Parts: sequence; structure tokens; C-alpha cells
Amino acid sequence: MTDEKSGTLDVRLRGLEKRKERKEYLQEVRNTKAKGRKSSLKSSLSHLKTSLSHLGNFLASWKKFFGEIVEVFLESLSFPGYNHTGRRYSDQR
Repeated sequence: MTDEKSGTLDVRLRGLEKRKERKEYLQEVRNTKAKGRKSSLKSSLSHLKTSLSHLGNFLASWKKFFGEIVEVFLESLSFPGYNHTGRRYSDQR
């Protein structure tokens, strides 16, 4: 009779240990996934920041390029007595 009770206790204890181990394992998996998401988010934000920086540099160079073209074009349209913005020289006082 004692063996039966101790046997039952052993089974219950093993069951509790397995549940505890499973709970710890699942918590470890959750923590690992959370770390992965966090590092993935940091990586994505870093790539986005770099891409936006490159886009900004690209747009700035095109703005400079087209600005020069527009300036040359306006100068080519200038008439005697007018500057490149279309104003008369006498209006610039």
C-alpha cells in the first residue's frame, strides 16, 4: 500500500516537473522570439534610415542640377533691360 502511494506521488511529482520544465522552455522560447523581433526591428529601422539618407542626397543633387539648368534657361530668355528673373533693372532699387 505504501508503494502504491509513493508510486502515485512519484508520478505526480514527475508530472509537475515536466510541466515546470515545459513552462520554463516556453518562456525561454518567448524571450528568444522577443529578442529576435527587437533586433529585426532595429535592423529594419537602420536600413530605412540609410535609404532615406541616400534618397535625400540623391534629391539634393538633382535639385542642384535642375536649379542650374533653370538658371541658364532663364538667362537665355533675358531681354535687354531685364535680369534673369524677368524684372527690369530699374525695378530693383
